[in-house]
Amino acid sequence: MEHTGQDNRRTWTRRSEREYAASPEVRHSMTNQAIPATSLSGPPVSRWFGFFSEFQQDSLGFLLRCHAYGDVVKLPMGQMAELIFRHPDLAMYFLNHPDDVKHVLVTNQHNYTKTRVPPGESRVFGKGVIHTEGETHHHQRRLFLPFFHGDHVASYAGLITEKAAALATSWHHGATVDIGREMIQFTLSIMWRLLFGRDVNSDAPQVMEAMMAGHRLLSEQYSSVLAWVMPLWVPTAQRREFSRGQEFVDGKIRSFIQSRRAAPHESQDMLALLLAATDEAGQPLSDQEIRDELSTFLIAGHDPTATALTWIWFLLSQFPTVRERLAHELETVLGHRLPTAADVPRLVYTKMIWNEALRLYPPAWLLHARKSLAEDRLPSGVLLPAGSRVFLSP
Repeated sequence: MEHTGQDNRRTWTRRSEREYAASPEVRHSMTNQAIPATSLSGPPVSRWFGFFSEFQQDSLGFLLRCHAYGDVVKLPMGQMAELIFRHPDLAMYFLNHPDDVKHVLVTNQHNYTKTRVPPGESRVFGKGVIHTEGETHHHQRRLFLPFFHGDHVASYAGLITEKAAALATSWHHGATVDIGREMIQFTLSIMWRLLFGRDVNSDAPQVMEAMMAGHRLLSEQYSSVLAWVMPLWVPTAQRREFSRGQEFVDGKIRSFIQSRRAAPHESQDMLALLLAATDEAGQPLSDQEIRDELSTFLIAGHDPTATALTWIWFLLSQFPTVRERLAHELETVLGHRLPTAADVPRLVYTKMIWNEALRLYPPAWLLHARKSLAEDRLPSGVLLPAGSRVFLSP
């Protein structure tokens, strides 16, 4: 997906809003009249490969074009998917209106389950908190509450500023850096310490390569039906690279678990929290359960943050006046010292930049698809049959 500057993004958004407002489907949607899913339309797609081809070529453009077709857009998955899954007229329903999204994720969430994920994602996250549901999910969330308590989070500030200062010191005027890679290395070094209580050090290059190999494979699997259903044991170069990376990271995580079990010590890291935790039956977590949670937090903790920071650097490079105002606030509030958690409420403009960057370029721009358990009427009036797959994108 090719991203351009903020002006182009705003132009695309305004054009799509005009098309959206003019659409007859939208004018008649948020009413009391029930709209059968069979009457919904969508953009033209490939007969054999459905919407995947268009989505792969230009994800942002495709999703924006979907706005012209109303609050709920029918996206056929193509005859290839119908043959593989043995399901006629297989489609996903893309939700454009926030009321419908809230209905699926919050109001009537118990009627929707997460759909199957591709093999690569299942291999990485296992049965970690991102993929579980129901009581298991709620129990896992409760386990992690102490780790995200306000005072606990504030204690991470020293580690973050220490790593940031070290990174800034390594740069010098006139140098060219790969800012995306630098941000991955930065956030990875922080998460590694928070999870395992140690620095990543010499393992950093191999861990980074494993993370990037996983990202490449998951991107492929989410944009191709064939890549989705292809088992991980198929010996393509990409899958071999992915498997090697996962085996390396898994080996590290398991060695940390075993060494901490053999020689327990007082620690405030995530590993200590999980070793002290119990499951719903009151039993200690197994090595596999701890591995799944640590792997989940390793990916979910560093990758979206690195992506958000990368886009912030891009946006700041496009708007000198914003960059100057940011520098002025930092100098006014901090002077020549590093920030602390207590400074955050005073860094008002800095927070505004962060929020605006997240609005323009949300790192988690695609959510797990949901599948309806029973027939459901959305606030837009669309009547989704049982078994409908719902597609959501911030």
